[in-house]
Amino acid sequence: MRHGFSLVELLLALALASMVTASLAGLYAANGRANATAEGQAQLQESARYALDFIARSARAAGYMGCGAALGTVRNSLNGGWTQLAEVNLQSAVEAFDGADGNGPDDWRPSLAPLPRRTPGPDVNAFRGNGGINVGALTPRSDVLVLRYVAAGEPLAMAVAAGGVPAVTGDDAFDADDFALISDCDKAALFRVSAVDALAGGGQRLRRGAAGGPFGNASGALLAGVGETYGGAAHPQGAAVGRVVTDIYFVAAGAGSNNRGDAAPSLWRKRGTRRPAELIAGIAALQVLLGVDSDADGALDRYSPPAAAAGLTPLAVRFAVTATSVDAVTGANALRRTFTRTVALRN
Repeated sequence: MRHGFSLVELLLALALASMVTASLAGLYAANGRANATAEGQAQLQESARYALDFIARSARAAGYMGCGAALGTVRNSLNGGWTQLAEVNLQSAVEAFDGADGNGPDDWRPSLAPLPRRTPGPDVNAFRGNGGINVGALTPRSDVLVLRYVAAGEPLAMAVAAGGVPAVTGDDAFDADDFALISDCDKAALFRVSAVDALAGGGQRLRRGAAGGPFGNASGALLAGVGETYGGAAHPQGAAVGRVVTDIYFVAAGAGSNNRGDAAPSLWRKRGTRRPAELIAGIAALQVLLGVDSDADGALDRYSPPAAAAGLTPLAVRFAVTATSVDAVTGANALRRTFTRTVALRN
């Protein structure tokens, strides 16, 4: 004689099944959270690594001027003075600005006023239209770091006199409106490339026609003293022309958004006269300390915020980036972690 399950047995089986299902659901949810956390950690670490590498690469190059060309030997053949031309100001290899709660240029310390900035009217201190930084969009309390250097130079194709037109061996090293430094192991000069001609057999002639405005070549400006040349018998091994690079790093909202629909913070870079470009999503803040010699004994003795280091020549730069997982992982929050790197600067 066959018997079915009793009601008590059915209820007990259902209870046990529910307990097993709830346990499996909890385990699945816990695994999901663990995976999301692991992915978030990996993402923020990758973002931080790229951000630190970008900034460190610029910091290691900061102050490079070609073949031993000291700053005091550099001729500025442009109409504007150095301090007017933030995008090519080789007098200051490193500049930093303390972040502020406000969104005006004078809320930063020192003021951001000398930098190329976007305004309701024409951009100020910028060579190209829309080439400035939107100061009002900067992340509050995040610092701004400026690093300037000369890219590896192209050798001269032939000697050039003080009033002449440089020619280099590279076929595609320069474009019109690049700013360049011609140098050897004795002297150097800054000029604007007004046009580029291809040379028969390879290479480029870099014209430097006169033009108005602070970024234009001054009429009749010489690249060296009367009777001096670059290349030829004197210092031929070091005679080259390199592109002037100014990297400005800052943090602002990026083009993407997270899984809650909020704009994702990003590290941005303005390079030279180009427009600012978003580099890495998920960077929420940049903090900068400058290593300085405060007692003039030739040794670094403290790291100071930019405002406190004013007037002192930085010997090193310490920068910290706060990276996030972009997407919210734990409840309504994204993961956050700060990473730091220190780079010794060129003397």
